[in-house]
Amino acid sequence: MILDQPKGSTEDRRTSAATTTTHPQRVLADMLARSLGVEKSAEVVSTAAAQLRLGSQLEREDALRVLELIAQQTGIVGIAARFAKSRVHLVWDT
Repeated sequence: MILDQPKGSTEDRRTSAATTTTHPQRVLADMLARSLGVEKSAEVVSTAAAQLRLGSQLEREDALRVLELIAQQTGIVGIAARFAKSRVHLVWDT
C-alpha cells in the first residue's frame, strides 16, 4: 500500500523551492527610480543587497529584506522604499 506524503513533505518543499520566482536587483531599483533617479536607486539597492550578502537575483523575501533595510534611511529614500515594499507585497509571487 502506498501512502500519500503529508503536506509540507520534503518532496513538496523541493518542488516549491524549484519554482520560486526570482527577480534581478534592477527590478527593485526600477521601483525606486521615479523618486530617486536611475543611478541613485541602483546604488541604494546594490548597497543594501551587498550588506545583506545577497546575490543579483532576489526572491520575494530577499527583496523585502533589501527594501526594509533601505526604508530605515531618512528622507525620500526611506519613503520610496516603504512604497516599493507595498508594491512587492501586491505584485510579486507569495
